[in-house]
Order: sequence, then C-alpha cells, then structure tokens
Amino acid sequence: MLQSRLIAKRPFFSSVDEHIAHIILTMPFNPDMTSTSLAKECEVSQSTIVRFAQKLGYASFREFLSDYVTFKYEQPSMQDNSSPTKSSQRMKEVFDYLDAHSQNPSFQKGLETLASATSLSLVIDEQSDLLGSLFETVFSSYLLPIQRLTPQSSLTLLLNLKSSDVVLFVQLKESKWMLEAMLCSKHALASCILITPLVESSLKGYAHHVMPLMPSSHQELISLDHFHGCTYICSQWIDYMHKNHSEHVEHIKTLNQRRKAISALAQHKHHET
Repeated sequence: MLQSRLIAKRPFFSSVDEHIAHIILTMPFNPDMTSTSLAKECEVSQSTIVRFAQKLGYASFREFLSDYVTFKYEQPSMQDNSSPTKSSQRMKEVFDYLDAHSQNPSFQKGLETLASATSLSLVIDEQSDLLGSLFETVFSSYLLPIQRLTPQSSLTLLLNLKSSDVVLFVQLKESKWMLEAMLCSKHALASCILITPLVESSLKGYAHHVMPLMPSSHQELISLDHFHGCTYICSQWIDYMHKNHSEHVEHIKTLNQRRKAISALAQHKHHET
C-alpha cells in the first residue's frame, strides 16, 4: 500500500524524497502517469523517480504505478468535503484532537508496548481492512512480525499467544467477535491495545492501552478522520522508535541495504542466464 510505505520509509527520506512524496500525495489523480511525467511534475530527473520507487520497496516503476492507481481509487472520502477550506479545517480539528490525546499516559504506554513486542497480532473488523493494510505495512517495515486476524480467523490463534506478544485492535463499530477476540487475548496474558473512535466501546474496559481516534458520526464507513488518525499513530510510533530504539532502526537500515544488494545481484545473475 503506497501511503503506508511512504510513512514507513519517511524517516530515511532525503529532502528530495520528501518533495516527491508530497507531490505524489497532493497532485490530481493521473492514471496515465509515467516516470517521465512524474519527474517533470516534481522537477527532478527520471532516474531520481525510479530510485525513489525502489527506495519504497518496489521492484520497478510499473509496480509503483499499480500501487499508486489503487491508492488513488481507494482514497476514503469525508462526508463533507465540498470545499478545500472545510476539508483543511476538519483536518486541523482531527490533528488537534490527536495531539491532545497523544499526551495521555495510556497512549504513550501503548507506544512503549508496541516497541517492546516480540510479535504483533492485528484484529480488525469488516470496515477496517484498509486501515489494517496501513498498520501491516508500517510495522512489517520495521521487522516486527505481524499476523492479521479477521472474523474468519480462528480465535485459537489468540489463545496460543505469549505474555510478550501484543494484540492491536482496530474497531470502527461494536462487534461480538472482537469482544471474544479481546477476551481470548486477555486469557493468554497478551498485551491488548485498542484503537477506536467509539467513546462507549465495550472493549475499553478490557484493553491495557487505548489510542482514541476522533469520534465520527459515520461509523459504518472509513472516513478521512479514521485514516488520518491511524496515520498519526503510525507516525508517533516511528518517532518513538527513532528516539528510544535508534540501534534497532540502524539495524533495519543495514538489513535493507543488504537486501537491496542481494536483489540487485540476483537480477544481474538472472539477466546473465
């Protein structure tokens, strides 16, 4: 998923990378975009665009373009975005709300718990699949083993967790299955973190840490409020990792460089044959 890759890789961006990412996220949708046209839009060389796509983990610009088109088509939309001014004001309200709640001890403890996890299970409801992809991409980019569970997944997987494991719940509406999943996780003594916009969520009484999203009156669909909120949480976690676990971040950079070198060698050998 394009935006989650941008979030995960952003700590390693140069100023040029930041500029390209900003253009990609804000420019009007262009299904016929090429590396040449994007380079012209960003005022950089075509090779810079290709390297940027590779930095995000794409094997080619064509693979990046496929993700770009999917990202643009799946963009969640707010119910009231009739004008840029209203949309901008709403976004400010969302981030002001999140900034205030990020100072809550439960929120900060949640970041600490995520950073110390040996593995991460992601429990999502039917509405949260897009948000699940965001978290999955960001956390796996930092080498944190992750498994995504849905109502079709077996609850026995949660019963077999260890006390060092963490379960992240993303809840947009009340669900009996999610409550069962929370109780199974608690029974296994795993740490439970809840992300939800629901003020009266039935899971809050069982979660160890709560990271609230801004309450929304549209709980049946993912809104930009929800998406921005989850993006904010991912960014906060990445910042926490850089400030408190810099050695782990450097280890990731080294491994990624090795992976790139091995991938380039494999591609070279493939062409030789």
